[in-house]
Amino acid sequence: MGKDVEGVCCESCRQFGGVDAVLPEPPPAIPIRAAYEQVRIVIRERGGEPREVIPSGPEVLVGRTAGNHVVLPSGTISKRQCRILFKDDRVIVQDMKSSCGTYLDGRKVNVAEVREGSVISVGDYELRMTYG
Repeated sequence: MGKDVEGVCCESCRQFGGVDAVLPEPPPAIPIRAAYEQVRIVIRERGGEPREVIPSGPEVLVGRTAGNHVVLPSGTISKRQCRILFKDDRVIVQDMKSSCGTYLDGRKVNVAEVREGSVISVGDYELRMTYG
């Protein structure tokens, strides 16, 4: 973009005194609570009692073996079934190339955004996000 007759190329340059002006420092970022701090994962095996998991970080690995954050000991679950990501106040579920698939509200997904009230189904388990 070329400079206009006043020697500035855009409204921002006009506001702050030209292209060579030093812009003011932005205000310090206000910390916000990460989405994972507000979520509880309620896990229920078919016919079983629900249990609640509190995420400890922005990624939750789900699978049947140790090393996952959520271990679901069943032959219907892959070693690494899926992961749940908390990013920019969104919850994302991603299948980890599991053998039986990961389902969101009854639909097989590779990657999908989880909405409030949605159900993630893996093998004989259902995972629901609760907020608050």
